[in-house]
Amino acid sequence: MGWVIQSMTAVCYTTVGFVLAVCYSSHTTIYNQEKEESMANPTVDNDLCVSCGVCAEVCPEVFELGEDDTAQVKADADLTAACIQEAVDQCPVGAISA
Repeated sequence: MGWVIQSMTAVCYTTVGFVLAVCYSSHTTIYNQEKEESMANPTVDNDLCVSCGVCAEVCPEVFELGEDDTAQVKADADLTAACIQEAVDQCPVGAISA
């Protein structure tokens, strides 16, 4: 897992001879855990696909061109691959969704 940093600071000032205390306290927490990998569910609309191959170039872990030259999601696709969204964004006809 990730890491957590917690810091508590309390600073108090008192004046000699007076019953007055001024205190400043702060609590800082830095919490940075590894992001859970989420699985995407990429799909290709073959009616929209123009067989340009951009998705397979950008994200070969997930996409390939099939026998009919349209894009498809590989059977053994890495559904946690960070490049999936890039393939969605770069598809010139919007045939990929995730």
